[in-house]
Amino acid sequence: MKLFNQKLLSKEFENILQLFRNCLNQNHRSLPSQEQKNKNEIITQIVKKNSSLENQKRILSEFFTWGPLDFLLEQKGINEIIINGKDHIFYEQEGLMKSFPDHFLSLVTFHSFVEKISAEARITVNIKKPYCEGRWKDFRVFVLRPPLVKNSFHLCLRRSSQTCWSFDKFLNWSNSKALDILKDFIKQKLNFLIVGATSSGKSSVLNACLQELSSYERVIAIEDVDEIVLPNSISLKLLTQKDPESLKSFIDQQDLVKQSLRLRPDRIVMGEVRGKEAKDLLLALTTGHKGCIGTLHAKDHRQALWKLETLAQMGAPEWKNSTVQRLIFSGLQALVVLDKKEGQRYLKGLYKITTLESSGFLFDTLFERI
Repeated sequence: MKLFNQKLLSKEFENILQLFRNCLNQNHRSLPSQEQKNKNEIITQIVKKNSSLENQKRILSEFFTWGPLDFLLEQKGINEIIINGKDHIFYEQEGLMKSFPDHFLSLVTFHSFVEKISAEARITVNIKKPYCEGRWKDFRVFVLRPPLVKNSFHLCLRRSSQTCWSFDKFLNWSNSKALDILKDFIKQKLNFLIVGATSSGKSSVLNACLQELSSYERVIAIEDVDEIVLPNSISLKLLTQKDPESLKSFIDQQDLVKQSLRLRPDRIVMGEVRGKEAKDLLLALTTGHKGCIGTLHAKDHRQALWKLETLAQMGAPEWKNSTVQRLIFSGLQALVVLDKKEGQRYLKGLYKITTLESSGFLFDTLFERI
């Protein structure tokens, strides 16, 4: 990683930016006018004349590509990039978060970067909706702007794996005995949730499970952001539709669960259960749909069912707790729990739901990492 002299780089950049402004105002006669060359040509010429050789590429990247992110985007071992305004960039590599020594050189170019990434991701962030999520290159991108955050834009970029996950790769997280149990979940067409904290690998394990399916099992996948890798050509993916400008209909996961039942699914797969769609998913699971899989943010198997119960009641507040619990017990059979410690992801436990009592659910622990 090349380390720039930030003081010299900033000084040269400010000088170039001022020269460019002067040129646009036609106050600098020694440079070609805007009528003779376009803005990009003008900037390139100014940079080559007024910056040191070692800084030229970096300054040009500030105007024409992704500025300080050019280096990070080329590194395959980097899974996440966090940008807190123009001056603070962090990245995750090998499970550890690190500070990046470079930064954007001005608010002008930083805002231009946000505009470019939003355009390519086809997302809109404005005062009406100061946050948005989308796909950009091989990243899931989340953008926030004031007044939701202070001072400037904040971005989170999480890289999705470009290679299909398999159980062979998942073996590094666990052992063969645990994977055989998980394979049985899939073969027996149990309905189960993959549970874990943020960045614990839920989507990766979900994709590994889907690769175990036959070429004729029709999966209807439902998600907000395109991350699930469909296992075969007979399967279908449904994506939510959000439009802060209200030019298109708003379609959420609850709508898509209802539509999926009309599409002859062998399995319904949900990228993340996060809202009132939990109620419709539970209803689907209790009407004969088998082999369904979803992911859910929770620290363990018990918390996962508490959260699922709460989410279902968001969709049906008139239902009693006991009604929701019976639906969960009727429709869901198992949970896969993942965790992350010191940058390393691993399989924490495999559990079957065995009994529903007045005190809550009871589980059969099939595998647990101590």
